[in-house]
Amino acid sequence: MIRALSGLCAGLWLCQAAAQPPALRLCHEDAPSYPWLLENGRGLSQIMMDMVARRLGITIRSQALPWVRCMSEVTAGRLDGLYKISYAPERTALGVFPMKNGQADVSLRMLTDSYSLYRVKDGGLGWDGRRVIGAGKGVAAQTGFSVVAQLQRQGLKVDSSSRNASVILHKVLLGRVDGAALQSQAADDAIAAEPALQGRLDKLEPPLAVKPYYLIFSHAFYQREPALARKIWQAVAAVRASPAYAAARPGQ
Repeated sequence: MIRALSGLCAGLWLCQAAAQPPALRLCHEDAPSYPWLLENGRGLSQIMMDMVARRLGITIRSQALPWVRCMSEVTAGRLDGLYKISYAPERTALGVFPMKNGQADVSLRMLTDSYSLYRVKDGGLGWDGRRVIGAGKGVAAQTGFSVVAQLQRQGLKVDSSSRNASVILHKVLLGRVDGAALQSQAADDAIAAEPALQGRLDKLEPPLAVKPYYLIFSHAFYQREPALARKIWQAVAAVRASPAYAAARPGQ
């Protein structure tokens, strides 16, 4: 009798294990991006994923990787997805965005962030909200970021050899490029943290771009688990609007 009950319990455990989806394996960029991604794992995007996991009763494991490698791992299906990433039509080859009417569904975004142009103080680089002028030496931007293609479509020469905001801003000071196109918060934080950058750069208005950012899934994962993927996107939207998430925002 004991042996039979033991076998039954083992069978039930196996059934429960089969019903429980495996841990979701995600990646994000390994460079800190305040307030979204922090080395201590308590950036807002990381907190959001923890809240989503608790809301749905699933396990989400995130790892920090160089951005280009993170994208390649998802493209190959070795990881299930990545965050945070802005939408561009060519990026649908990388993974699956939450879509509506042929466009990324902004209601299911993780967050909204902006890019700004930075130049040496009183420099010749100009931006009128439509076009960049005075960029004969080119503009620097971070490796693998969508703003690179945006600048290239304007016919600008783009140096995307680094993904470190501080390094890129120093290129501007050294005159290697006429300006830098960086995520606004990341660039502002880099300037605030480094006295050598303070008072020596102009941030041009308006922002170069304001973009929603998403959690995306690999094509392989979405083909296996389309219903779960949609539940996770809906949970992202719910967490983003929740009082608990609002309370987690540092300094806000």
